[in-house]
Amino acid sequence: MTEKPLTIWVVTEGIAGTENQCLGIAEALQGRIGGTITIKRVGLKRPYSWFSPYWNWGEGPQMLTWNSDDVVEPWPDVLIAGGRKAVGIARHIRRSSFGKTLTVMVQDPKVPLHHFDLIAAPCHDGLTGPNVTTTDGAANRITPGSLQTAALKWAEKVDPIPKPRFAVLIGGASKTHRLGPAEMDAIVRNLQQIQQIHGAGLMVTISRRTPLAVTERLIYALSSPRTMIYTGVGDNPYHGFLALADYIVCTSDSVSMLSDAATTGKPVFLHRLPGQSAKFERFYQHLQARGVVREIEEAKAPALTPWQYTPYNDADRVAEAIQKLLQQAQNK
Repeated sequence: MTEKPLTIWVVTEGIAGTENQCLGIAEALQGRIGGTITIKRVGLKRPYSWFSPYWNWGEGPQMLTWNSDDVVEPWPDVLIAGGRKAVGIARHIRRSSFGKTLTVMVQDPKVPLHHFDLIAAPCHDGLTGPNVTTTDGAANRITPGSLQTAALKWAEKVDPIPKPRFAVLIGGASKTHRLGPAEMDAIVRNLQQIQQIHGAGLMVTISRRTPLAVTERLIYALSSPRTMIYTGVGDNPYHGFLALADYIVCTSDSVSMLSDAATTGKPVFLHRLPGQSAKFERFYQHLQARGVVREIEEAKAPALTPWQYTPYNDADRVAEAIQKLLQQAQNK
């Protein structure tokens, strides 16, 4: 008799960064023990959205917006949820399944931890508890295999870019950091100096948060045969850039981008944007302690010397913890 395959739900409010983390964990779990992955994106009606995640999500699907995916039985074996709008939903599913759905919350849920079987939180959050798995940064979908596939896909297009190649990951303005014309001009100056000193090639990609006005400044200043710039149009070479880079430059505004860079095992130069955040400072300190990042000024030294560190592997770390919980449940 064929055993029923494991069912895994990824439930988020559809924010790309959060969903990417949850999917990375789901895919790592799938790689370990198989199963099928279903993505469900949800939104909450008012007033429930105003009080999320603190509202006890006990009233069922009537709280969901009309364009939400169905969140109904049969419940999955494993639920991996992320984002504040998914907190109550995760609690509802765990309760409605009578605890049979192993419920995982990605990032600090901001509610009592006992409502979940497992919480995956980065070390800079400072979250502790018997059901907390601490990660180095943000989980992602990057693996040695995905990098190899991306390298093969993008090798021909990247081939004209001279070595050493720098993948440049540029974020944008946020609650904690600033990226305006002056900040983009500083990024451009650093990149131009790196090119001049080392004869380097640049593979530059912006994020959804990069303002259009500063993107135009970037394109105007750096356009040349030695530079490839992705501005959000067409097939995204992000993984290809990471795979084919010798070094990575990353702005300081995004835990996800820095975690992606750290997952490659390649040397990372940190370009700091103006702003203050105690949580981000703890993250930078962790990156430095692990030997992942060095300051951007070091990229302009006369000689470039690569360095090594143990690549981040957060998605598989959480998947391993989930696998252990599933095995414990089977042995009861």
